[in-house]
Amino acid sequence: MWKIIGYSIAVYNDHVYPTWPYISDTAVIPPESCILSQLFAIGCILQVVVIYYRYLLIKHTVEIYSLQPIVTRMNKSSVWIGFTAVLGVSIISNFQKKTASTTHFLGVMMAFGLGSIYKILHIILSIILYPKIGSKVIIGVRIAITCVCGTCLIMCAIFGYISFNQYNGKNVSRWLPQERGYTYHVISTVSEWITAIPVLLFLVTYAYEFKDILIYKSVFEIPSDITNIE
Repeated sequence: MWKIIGYSIAVYNDHVYPTWPYISDTAVIPPESCILSQLFAIGCILQVVVIYYRYLLIKHTVEIYSLQPIVTRMNKSSVWIGFTAVLGVSIISNFQKKTASTTHFLGVMMAFGLGSIYKILHIILSIILYPKIGSKVIIGVRIAITCVCGTCLIMCAIFGYISFNQYNGKNVSRWLPQERGYTYHVISTVSEWITAIPVLLFLVTYAYEFKDILIYKSVFEIPSDITNIE
């Protein structure tokens, strides 16, 4: 949703060419860059919470069924990989492509690269833990999402490289149809958008396993001796 908001504002302000710009190009110039940074920050917090709850669910399942230690190690590794991938998303939004390109692309590699590893680990964990938690349909959906993300990520990189080698314009954020490499550019940008959307859908699949989880509010206690200050 926030990607669409950023795209709409960027197009309205004539900062990008309307036909399939890169997501990063829709968050380069204020006000859309500021708005997207804030929305991405909120999204990152929500992703961290979901990843952590998934970790706790698997941890609890391992304890109940006394599963092999490798499951615990995979679960612990995946949660830190997931957190680092989310950090990459935050870097993408706060270090724009035109002002801090090196840091921006580092964030891209963290978000999509580590994000792909996270998804693969949780597909394996889903297979190991079935039928204790999850279902065959959910496992199939996760595999499909991961395959789509991986394929589109490769297409984005390959066609992006080809298009930039052919580009002869002056402003890549406004890549016009008459400029060289435009067709490859569109294939790359469409692949990027398709890659970004299923990433969130993968986390949404956890809802099937979260539906029966009960979360109680924390108890806040203050030792009595702290309040006895003369």
